Amino acid sequence: MRYYNVDVLRVFDGGISPKLVLSLVGNLPIDSATLAALRGGSEHAGWDLNAYLLADVIDLLQWVQYTLTVQNAGKAAKKVKKPEPYKRPGVKSRKKSNPFAAAFNSETGSLTTNSFQLPKEVLERSKEGVPARAPFSVR
Repeated sequence: MRYYNVDVLRVFDGGISPKLVLSLVGNLPIDSATLAALRGGSEHAGWDLNAYLLADVIDLLQWVQYTLTVQNAGKAAKKVKKPEPYKRPGVKSRKKSNPFAAAFNSETGSLTTNSFQLPKEVLERSKEGVPARAPFSVR
């Protein structure tokens, strides 16, 4: 009703056709309450194309600021934190779990969970520096 000024309840008394109501609903703008509810709830309300573009511009400016800071930080560049992306509706954390990093951390004692164990033979060969035998041969 906000966009078309049409009372869709008139479909029940024959005032407008169901085909017209479906056409109106199908052409609602992306920031409408109906599409926000269909996309996942109230957190999507108000997120139109301009809001998504503005979030992208914010992310870009944060990365420009980050790169300039790292460039001018000298030896302290490693201490500069990377910027977090602007929170968008329906997007979960962008941090991905890395099972190999978790396994390495568990071997070094950084993590308490042990999800992956390297075979003892591999660990012994890696300490020697040169493998005792090649895992495969190329002919």
